[in-house]
Formats: sequence, structure tokens, C-alpha cells
Amino acid sequence: MKIYTEDFKKSIVQKALANPERSPRHTALEAGLGNSTLYGWIKRYGGNIEKSPNKKSPQDWTLAERFNMLLETSGLTEEAKGAYCRQKGIYQHQLTQWREVFMNPKTETNHSKELAELKVLRAENQALKKELNRKDRALAETSALLILKKKASLLWGEIGED
Repeated sequence: MKIYTEDFKKSIVQKALANPERSPRHTALEAGLGNSTLYGWIKRYGGNIEKSPNKKSPQDWTLAERFNMLLETSGLTEEAKGAYCRQKGIYQHQLTQWREVFMNPKTETNHSKELAELKVLRAENQALKKELNRKDRALAETSALLILKKKASLLWGEIGED
């Protein structure tokens, strides 16, 4: 195990925290350290890494948030829209889907009906699989008993033969 000096540890922590665009993992790799080692040093020396805030996923956005995003991106060029989407943590194809939902509100209700239908079908499929497995086990047990009965009759003869 390699022992590092306190000055080295502090300099690596400063380097990791100095450039927020660069991940601490990259700094750890560059210094030949493990990620957990560098994160432990950062914790020990009081540095706080700016992690991306816990943003909710775009699927969890409310209709109002989606509509505001569509309004904000409506006048942007494709390149500017792409940069803005990356900043907000979404993809451009999601904007297109949201626009279609707002233009055709029936698709959202159809989608929810399809999801409910899919849920019912999955439950039914799972129940059928469970029943099929039960029947397979019963069939395997029955065939094993028949085979044992035949072997027993071959070895000892039929009952009542004597």
C-alpha cells in the first residue's frame, strides 16, 4: 500500500475541486488513484464536490413544466435548442413528443388507457405462467411415480402374483 503525504493529498483535492467541468474521477485516474480514495480525501479535507442537483427525470415533469419548456425553446435555433436541452437534462426528441401531446390531447388519454390495459395483460400473463409451472411440476411428479411403479413391478413382481 502506497502512503501519500498530506500535502500531496491536499493538492489532489484542490485540483479535483478547482475545475467543476472536470469530474473528480478523471482527476483520480490521472493521479493513479482509486475513485473511493479521492472521494475519501475530499470528505476528510472538507471539500464539497458540486454534484449535479437531483433533478427529476423529464418523464416526471408536470404538464405545466413541459409547456413552459416548449415555450422557452420555441424561438431557438436547433443548435441553441440542443444546448438548452442539455442544460436542462432533456433530449430534443422529448420536446417533439411533448409538442405532439399538446397538439393532440387525446393521445395522452389513449396512452394512459394502453398502460392500464398493459398492466392487466401483464398480471394475467404472470398468473398463467404460474399456473403452467404448477401443472408442469404436477405432470413431472406423476410421470416419476409411474416410472417408479413400473420399476417396482419389474423388480418385485405384481402384487397378488404369488
